[in-house]
Amino acid sequence: MKLYSPNRAEHILRSLDSDIEGICSMVNLPSAVLKAVLYKEITDIDFFDPLADAIVAFNWQRVYLLNHLPDLEGNQNKSGFFRKFDSSTGYGQIFARTAILAIRFATTHGIITTETLGLGMGQTFSPDSPADVFEIWKKLHRERSFNLACSSLNLLFAAWDRKNFGLRLAL
Repeated sequence: MKLYSPNRAEHILRSLDSDIEGICSMVNLPSAVLKAVLYKEITDIDFFDPLADAIVAFNWQRVYLLNHLPDLEGNQNKSGFFRKFDSSTGYGQIFARTAILAIRFATTHGIITTETLGLGMGQTFSPDSPADVFEIWKKLHRERSFNLACSSLNLLFAAWDRKNFGLRLAL
């Protein structure tokens, strides 16, 4: 069951128009490209998406408690369905690991700075670092403009990757 109808998605995109235009202008991406992807992603959001986000939030809270309450230390079950630590989130439905790769691509190519994204000057992130994944996932989940910016950077990264197929950048 989808959460957003096509009409609702169009209304959401109209309400985000100035944010989308600003982000796309900053990264030199036609806004129609981002809007098309956002429309597709928004209309595909179903009731499993908030559930996946809740599971991710629950698991990160569980990790926090396990690390701060020594009595629970031996109870760390690392397998099973509910061991999800990343999910596609927000209107862009972007995973934290995907966003990290897009951010690294964009900063490496001088498209944007981490400071412009609100991440601190010169900060680097690794998709293999649980702490980095969690920090980016929280920001993607909570901050709409950050989610839109990372979605736009991911489109640029995907276009570059497709154009340079086989020439993977050592991100």
